[in-house]
Amino acid sequence: MNIIIFTGGLGNQMSQYAFAVAKSKHARTIVSTYFLQRHYEHQGYELKRLFDISIRTNPLIDFSVRIIRKLIYLRDHHLVGNVACLLLRLLKILNCNVWMDDGGTKFDYEFLKNKSGLNFYLGGWLSEKYYYDIQPQSLFKFRFEDLNIKSKEILNSITTLNSVSIHIRRGDYQIDYNKDTFGSVCNFDYYSNAIEYINKHTIAPVFFCFSDEIEYAKHFLNINQNVFYIDWNKNEDSWQDMCLISKCKHNINANSTFSWWGAYLNSNPQKIVIVPSHYTSNKDIPVIYPETWIKI
Repeated sequence: MNIIIFTGGLGNQMSQYAFAVAKSKHARTIVSTYFLQRHYEHQGYELKRLFDISIRTNPLIDFSVRIIRKLIYLRDHHLVGNVACLLLRLLKILNCNVWMDDGGTKFDYEFLKNKSGLNFYLGGWLSEKYYYDIQPQSLFKFRFEDLNIKSKEILNSITTLNSVSIHIRRGDYQIDYNKDTFGSVCNFDYYSNAIEYINKHTIAPVFFCFSDEIEYAKHFLNINQNVFYIDWNKNEDSWQDMCLISKCKHNINANSTFSWWGAYLNSNPQKIVIVPSHYTSNKDIPVIYPETWIKI
């Protein structure tokens, strides 16, 4: 049996659910939302509210997830690391395995193989290659009637103009332990080069900027052409930004699962999607992007 552990915000949950659906084609697969329930990350579990995807929780499975996550944390601790490693090895002997994908920043075909025993999967599963035998776009269809008035108004402009989304992620990327790894990737040069590429390869583009710190984005970008700043979708309405990103003709992404899925759900057959060549500051990982996306 497979147990897919859900963590993170909307983009991560979409990747984890798509991976769970792919795994369920070949073996019994359930999910655990223990961390979303306990840690109150972002907006909690959002797939039910947005896509009517219901998930049953199992207290025994959630308890097992809690123990395993604690062992993984303690494994790297100076004093108890050896004990944690020993217990994890014991679990493996009992045919209970823990599989981690390095935060979703690489693809490994090994994770798609059927495995005997009880298998816990903890990761991001961002590469589309994990969903090779399903159509993930069909899993996630936004209800446009649920958009607020301002989003519906801007959607009209997005669908009629040669719209290009720009996503700038700040928030938790500016926390000390994330800043060097994630927050330094999409710098001013990246966005400047991406905008220049769009201007060279499209006609009369109009930019729509999305960010969790929109005032920062205004000063950071300093675009001297047509641009709209989407500054009203907060907290439980933040999903509407992803919905609007998916309706733009083209996309300039941050190193974020949020804009990854926005661009992935973009159905424009001629779309240009620009992404940073690094997802984190210390490695090149182009495998998580579809081959047609432009890496800068």
